[in-house]
Amino acid sequence: MKCKICDKNFDTLYKTPRNLTCGHTFCEQCLKIYTNIDEINCPKCSKISPSKNLPICYAIYEMLELDQKVKNSDFCNLHQLEKTQFYCKDCRSAICQICFLENHREHNVHSVKEISFVEETKKDLEKNFNSLKEKCDYLYLIKNEIEKCEEFIEKMREKQLKKLDNIYDNVKINKENKIENYDKLIEINYNQQKEIIEKHQNKIIQKLELAQIYSKEIEDTIKNSGKYFNFLIK
Repeated sequence: MKCKICDKNFDTLYKTPRNLTCGHTFCEQCLKIYTNIDEINCPKCSKISPSKNLPICYAIYEMLELDQKVKNSDFCNLHQLEKTQFYCKDCRSAICQICFLENHREHNVHSVKEISFVEETKKDLEKNFNSLKEKCDYLYLIKNEIEKCEEFIEKMREKQLKKLDNIYDNVKINKENKIENYDKLIEINYNQQKEIIEKHQNKIIQKLELAQIYSKEIEDTIKNSGKYFNFLIK
């Protein structure tokens, strides 16, 4: 078991596991760093605990003692020719088969091999956990990068949409301006053509009036000529 602050294994001397009132466990050495006079701010949840008389986490401490005793005692203290095959949790001591049969039948006894298997399994689980944690951290980084890419793509999409909107507005304005200009040109052409036609009409009317005047003059001339001719005959 490791301290979550320094990432080093707990022990029974300097890195004793201590419980805070919030339930989190850290080694005694690291907790001194977070001690503020009579209080400790939990490095994980920031809840305040008293700095004095912090209880030992016996769930971890007993495992440390067990590991230490298993490592230091291969032979029984009472029966020195017998290898220790069991560990009595009630007495906190490694015992041999004779000790078990004589004095520890009713105690909470575990096989040393079982304990070793449990310890190895625990180490494998910790190793797998650390590997999974690294993978999770890596996936978290990838997730952040993906979110950044999505944010960038969204910004680019909004930018392109804005450009398209501007282009559409410009095309619409140009179309309206062109239609307005065409209307003006048509109106100007219409007025010009109307003015030309009116001028031609006026000229035609003038010519008709002149023709009527000339026709009347010719008619009067013919009448006067007839009178003159009749006069000559008489």
